[in-house]
Amino acid sequence: APVHNIGALSLETTPLKHSLKAEAAAWKSQYTQNLHVQAKAELERLIGWMDEMGVKLKREVTDLDTVRNAMGYLKQIRDKEGVIEQEFAPIEEMYAMLARYEGRVQKEEVDTVGELPYLWKKLKRQADDVADVLAARQSVLKKRLMRDVR
Repeated sequence: APVHNIGALSLETTPLKHSLKAEAAAWKSQYTQNLHVQAKAELERLIGWMDEMGVKLKREVTDLDTVRNAMGYLKQIRDKEGVIEQEFAPIEEMYAMLARYEGRVQKEEVDTVGELPYLWKKLKRQADDVADVLAARQSVLKKRLMRDVR
């Protein structure tokens, strides 16, 4: 065991070294746990929003109220388009850090993080399809509106 003699003083550093290692390991464990909670919450928030938009876009457009709702959903998606990559990056970085420092993460979560760009493209395709449907039905809905106004 390393013993350091300084004059009349004799210091054994092994217990201190073990205590510091244990404290560092405990801190690392708590940090990865907190990081995982935050990363999972952000991932669930983003996936939840995309799922919610997907469900809303599947609603059939039948009257002016549903057209207005669909247009609102399309606007929300367009507004999100400019910042979505900035929302992916921190989530991806948190999961990369957890992988690097051996944080315990379920494989499904890691797979979902990898699928984020695909899920976004899928939602955008669905939004484009709804926009095409709205454009195709525009004349019919316009005639109905004009008839209802008179």
